[in-house]
Amino acid sequence: MGKIPPLFMAVLTVGVFTSAVLLQLFPPAAPPPEALLAAHADDYVFGYYPHGWRGRDATGDIVFAVHGRHYALLVNASKARVEKSGSIAAPKPAEQAAQQDNGKILDPLPLSPLSFQARAGATTYDAIAGAPKPDAVVIQRLGKYLVNVEVRDITLQSADGKQLEGANAKILLYCWPDHARAAFQLDAVDAQSDVVLSAHYAPDGSDSALRGANLLPGTQTERDDKGAMFVESKGASLNAGESATVCIGLFPKSAPLPSETNLAVRAKGIAPYTGDLTVTRDPVAGSYQILLGENADIWTMERVALELENTGDVAQSVSLAFAKRGGGFGITGMSPVLCDASGAPLGLPVQISKNWHCTPPWFDGITVVQLEPHTKHTLEFRLAYAKWGANFAVSHAQLALEGWGTHQLWDECAIGSFGESVTYDPDVNLNRSMVDDIRPLMVWGMGKEAKRMWSWTHNVGGADFLVLEQDGKRQYLGRQKTEYEAQGPVMTTVRYSGETPDGAVQSHITTQSWSSDDYVRALYTLRYDVTKPVAFSRIAFFQLGADHYNTNLFREISRGDLEGAKETWAPPMGGKAYSRERLPLEGEKPWLAITGNVKNPPPEIEEGDQGAWADRGFIVHRWSARLGGAKVAQPHYAVYGTEDGNIPSALVELAPPPGLDRLEAGDFVEAQVEMVIVPQKADDYYGPNAPFGEVLRRHTGDGSLVHREAVGAAIEVNATKGVVKSQWPVMIQAKSGVEAAFTIEGGCGAVPITILGAKRHAPFSLTCLTDGHEVPVNPSPSNDWWQTRYHASTGTYDITFTLPLDSPTETPLKRAFTWTLDLPPGSSPAH
Repeated sequence: MGKIPPLFMAVLTVGVFTSAVLLQLFPPAAPPPEALLAAHADDYVFGYYPHGWRGRDATGDIVFAVHGRHYALLVNASKARVEKSGSIAAPKPAEQAAQQDNGKILDPLPLSPLSFQARAGATTYDAIAGAPKPDAVVIQRLGKYLVNVEVRDITLQSADGKQLEGANAKILLYCWPDHARAAFQLDAVDAQSDVVLSAHYAPDGSDSALRGANLLPGTQTERDDKGAMFVESKGASLNAGESATVCIGLFPKSAPLPSETNLAVRAKGIAPYTGDLTVTRDPVAGSYQILLGENADIWTMERVALELENTGDVAQSVSLAFAKRGGGFGITGMSPVLCDASGAPLGLPVQISKNWHCTPPWFDGITVVQLEPHTKHTLEFRLAYAKWGANFAVSHAQLALEGWGTHQLWDECAIGSFGESVTYDPDVNLNRSMVDDIRPLMVWGMGKEAKRMWSWTHNVGGADFLVLEQDGKRQYLGRQKTEYEAQGPVMTTVRYSGETPDGAVQSHITTQSWSSDDYVRALYTLRYDVTKPVAFSRIAFFQLGADHYNTNLFREISRGDLEGAKETWAPPMGGKAYSRERLPLEGEKPWLAITGNVKNPPPEIEEGDQGAWADRGFIVHRWSARLGGAKVAQPHYAVYGTEDGNIPSALVELAPPPGLDRLEAGDFVEAQVEMVIVPQKADDYYGPNAPFGEVLRRHTGDGSLVHREAVGAAIEVNATKGVVKSQWPVMIQAKSGVEAAFTIEGGCGAVPITILGAKRHAPFSLTCLTDGHEVPVNPSPSNDWWQTRYHASTGTYDITFTLPLDSPTETPLKRAFTWTLDLPPGSSPAH
């Protein structure tokens, strides 16, 4: 660097001095207490199979990876040990981190084996093997804050080759964004005498190696001069049915070790149950469990007063788990929201993990709060089921499968709490598709009871994302990381990021659904990037219906755009062949509809079933692609005959242009596709949306409902205050973080609106210009009609709500709205 000229140096010195004076006179505004509390809003942890659920590592072992914000580790389930672990010096934001491949995260990790032993009597047994099949890796909880996985079927063997009998062992992992906890548990089937469990952690001594910590009182710790750590439980005799556990924590060297001192967590029911709730500290999981009360009414929201206190001199992060263990509750649709004392959502995400396949069923709403020194917070926890305020709630949740038959990741999206709406199998571990069960909303429930309301409806699934075949063999996506950005109750955003087995195609899929009172919508933003040449025998970028999930019988397919249907035809069924292949999908917002769906005859559908059926369709809102090294300006479609379950049917898919059998490095597809599941006739629908009910009364059973959605989604948004960032879904950057004024022309049903960059989480006002007057828009007086997402990296909030924008006529209405943040006295947009 050259010498700084004197004049410039003088100016620089004055500038620095002036800045210092200004900082003294006008110090930056301190973050509000609720922002400090939500400091972990941007945290994340991913649990995934680095080589795919079907894949193995180079030695043929089943391995499972954890990628937290501040560390990563590799579990060799086949060898019953943690093989590699290390800290991450420069963590990426969640969406970017989800797309980092094994070479960026796992390969650089130092070898740091964590192994386990059991001594029974005078004999020591090493844990030498585990998980002989993928289902012995049991995913219990997987979400934004906690990955809880069990490795079962562990072989314990002595030095002379004998195996411990009369006991079962497993490894339990509780992985948080900043550290991991590994417990070794022995369950006695027969009585065992003088049992001692131990864990041995041997980091390699590098700067990135994690440090071990003993997490259970009453266990002994030893260390050698190389940093290896040995944790041992006290000897105990176990009766049949009893267990012993040893637990070790793995922390980045810069991270503080956990402490329970000076912390207090208290909870009391407000409604529908009252009184003190049981709060216990789980030293293995590392969280405070708040046991919620009983509530079997899906129409009643639960409210709990929460008191958090840190009397110490050091800030602490506190993990909370709002729990249900058995009893009746609306488990199919649950929306946990942490609020301030007024009931306004704080913007701190709450992970949803649950299981209804086991006895008893359970739910955990998991989050991490930051408690500054000498602080006390009074909050409210709310748990909504069917409704969030006056609107139907939406949730996208991880659903554990133990008790159902397999143990892998399964996600369930529900509108209301009446059964599943759309389900996702990211690793396609059921060998069907990435989108499986799909069910219509607010139509008569399945079964022999006539006109059954608010219950499970018939399954008209499935659908799929990237279908890539080479020589006729499907190349399933692996390294699938799931990012739970927002889980409801107004709008969900969950992303699946993975790659083909050779890494040649990188896949990044964003799924979104929102509160609705008419039918199910799922918005998919697809991004596929090609990193090296790929030859294929077949490729589809999206399928409605799936090769191995499509037992639907139907009458016809319609194709159209904003102007209406262009053609309708009855496709050939079955044959595992294309009846139409790689044809242009023309027009603005082109769409395809599958209509005239009918129930399968017995035994597929029970004789006398009274449940309603549904039609399906999808709309291409956006399309951009380079394929084969050339720009592809418009999407193409194909119709393929399926024979899933030996039932001849057909599906529609987004396809490449004709003549293409190879992708080149630098190719990509970026598309936004909306899938809709619509009722077939007015007599089937009992929902409250009157304009939609009137449309159904005129409906003739063709693709007009899909066309109506395409037109409704072709809204025009303009802002006079703030900046429109997205037309669909609507996203508006607030001016100075405090106000937005905008018009919306068009709309169909409940339309999600997100105000970006708000300076505070609440309070705010929303008005609509009606007959020259600003009329307040307030669907619920209890602050339960919007959701909030805090971004700790920017100190701002995103606030999302829906607006009913149906038009009573065929002419789209233009409406004007104003959103204003109510700032505290004495503050201004500049502060």
